[in-house]
Amino acid sequence: MNDLILKLLGDDFLNQTQDFGRVTDLILKPDETVNLEITIVKISIPDISTIQLPKNCSWYSREQISTDARCRRDKKFYLRLLENKPLNVEYSEEQLGKWIDAKILYWRENP
Repeated sequence: MNDLILKLLGDDFLNQTQDFGRVTDLILKPDETVNLEITIVKISIPDISTIQLPKNCSWYSREQISTDARCRRDKKFYLRLLENKPLNVEYSEEQLGKWIDAKILYWRENP
């Protein structure tokens, strides 16, 4: 994790992380089932104009996530990440066709 923070944000942010929760995503595909266990770490960035991201990374606003077709598969997850309360979520998605057309089967937030 520290290598990624260092690469994306620089060493000023190495000690700025805080645990933000866990997510379990059960993906049902035609020939397999994938279970993703994700640990969420939050980093507060006071001024994004001071951060130079690598070419393959981008910032997205809440509005862009809500309206951009590329976010439709994971919009609920992305928007939930922007809330100020930690996550403890289990969800499942059916991915029988293209990954972007996956359908959420259930979403459970645990206390």
